[in-house]
Amino acid sequence: MFARKDWKGLNDLYWQTAVWMAVISFPIFALTFAQAHPLMNLLYGHRYVNSAPILAVLSLGYYANAVMGSNGTTLLVFGKIRFVVLTNLIMVLLNVALAFALVPRYGALGAAIAIGVTLVVTNVIRQVGLSRCRGMQFFSRKYTNVYVSIAFFAEILYIESVLSHNVAIGIVVSVVASIFVLMLNRHSLNVGHTFPELMRFAIVRRLVEPSKRRGT
Repeated sequence: MFARKDWKGLNDLYWQTAVWMAVISFPIFALTFAQAHPLMNLLYGHRYVNSAPILAVLSLGYYANAVMGSNGTTLLVFGKIRFVVLTNLIMVLLNVALAFALVPRYGALGAAIAIGVTLVVTNVIRQVGLSRCRGMQFFSRKYTNVYVSIAFFAEILYIESVLSHNVAIGIVVSVVASIFVLMLNRHSLNVGHTFPELMRFAIVRRLVEPSKRRGT
């Protein structure tokens, strides 16, 4: 697309990929962020429950970094190597500075916050740089509903985790929320165009195109 100067197609592909990453990785985010406390208790026992905030902060940072797409790779496609190198340098310096400021006072949680903040800030800088490339958008309004639904269900999961530390309930709620996120955004994923080979399976067709009559 870059060679053909198909700027619109490149932008659409970028955001389509970002949406896929956001929706498909949401179940992992739901468990490791909103259900961090019961998950740590289940996996490692009561002795490690206090490390749940560390897991939650890291999960939020990495998920925020993922949902905006592969901006670093796309910048390289546009030949913005100097910008990518400079951004990586800023990432290292910021992470070290935050670690020195937070770790002595907050310990491991401070280190997690330093990493999370660094990931988010670096991602924003890359998005700004990407938006200056021809045809690329800082954010595609076309997929606003996707990110709004993700934020909504993430908030629901967080509230549930505060009210109940039951791991079984947390897992069930996370699975249900993940299914809702998938179903609500199935049209935005555009499965038939992105992975046409999957449409050979009837169960996939029913899942992503429930409104279409059989045989159409």
